[in-house]
Amino acid sequence: MSARQASSDEWEAGVLRLHAEAAGAYTLLLVSPAGALDLSSRAAAGDAKAFAYIGALEIFGKRLLGARRDAPMCLCCDQILSRRTPPYLIGLFHALSDRPSDCLTVGLCRSCAKGAPDLPALRNAVIGALRQVFPDLTACDGVMAPAGHA
Repeated sequence: MSARQASSDEWEAGVLRLHAEAAGAYTLLLVSPAGALDLSSRAAAGDAKAFAYIGALEIFGKRLLGARRDAPMCLCCDQILSRRTPPYLIGLFHALSDRPSDCLTVGLCRSCAKGAPDLPALRNAVIGALRQVFPDLTACDGVMAPAGHA
């Protein structure tokens, strides 16, 4: 088995684990360079979820520095992301859970990220692209309130 095939099999297994763990409830965090700095500060202060996000960002960053054949592509187009063409935003997609076990980390190139007129449009573009992997994915923008209070 080639390294590329092993990587593909590992990716597919990870997506299946993510799908099973989520049971239909996912969350998406879009991270800008400033957002990554904020996550780093929160992780250093002991925030476990921020620490996990930083771990996912580090793994993604290593792929940006690796061989071109292993480099990630923009989620929305065919742009190869690398040190010379870094992602403008990174999306962290995982099961809605306090301690998710798997996180799908994706990058968006500058053109795709800047092509959206605002953050909701950008989020919708990312969700649309994620539907290629998770066809039943729907967005839910709700407000949480205590149940049972009229």
